[in-house]
Amino acid sequence: MRVPVFILFMAMTMGLYAQKYKVGTTTALWKVPASTDFSQARSVGVEYVEVAFNQCYRGVPADEVVPRIRDMKAKIDSAGIKVWSIHLPFSRTFVNECHWLPTQGDIQWGKLMHALEGIGYEGVFMYEATKDHENDNTRPTPERVVETFNKIINDYKNQK
Repeated sequence: MRVPVFILFMAMTMGLYAQKYKVGTTTALWKVPASTDFSQARSVGVEYVEVAFNQCYRGVPADEVVPRIRDMKAKIDSAGIKVWSIHLPFSRTFVNECHWLPTQGDIQWGKLMHALEGIGYEGVFMYEATKDHENDNTRPTPERVVETFNKIINDYKNQK
């Protein structure tokens, strides 16, 4: 009885979910992504992309960062690819990739959330945090990740 039930479960699971999986990549796939890169990726079936913000700020003056982000978004949009995530490896405003938990640097995260909302971003909010700066740069626990995310959401709500 167990084997047929398992096979039925697997068949139902595959039938229900097989079409939900989509192909995606990161903008970091290309050193300096061009519109043609995104168009070519879309032509072979890539539907989603994670935007690596660090590609937009490394080695450029701060006043060029936002135009670079807008340019990246325009390239992605022109290919018909959807942004599913943004890669935020920093906590201090474009200083370095310190990988601290958000809220431990000088980025105004609530304000950033409003800016993302303003351009219609509805993707995943994921950040690469490998250091809890408030706890001697130890690896953050999942509880600390959730705690800092909640701080960001509260900051976002208080700015409305």
